[in-house]
Amino acid sequence: MKKWQNFITENYYSCTEEILAGLDEIYVADERFRGNIDRHGDGTAQFMRDAIMAYCK
Repeated sequence: MKKWQNFITENYYSCTEEILAGLDEIYVADERFRGNIDRHGDGTAQFMRDAIMAYCK
């Protein structure tokens, strides 16, 4: 998740741990995000959500 956080920071905006923690639910709750992320495999959005939750604890 640190690499993912760094990728967001380097390419889009400063992704603090608070922001990263907020993305977890968006990745599965918002159909646009879920659909885009799940292009890489069914369940990828859920996996990312779970990984973010574990990382930000």
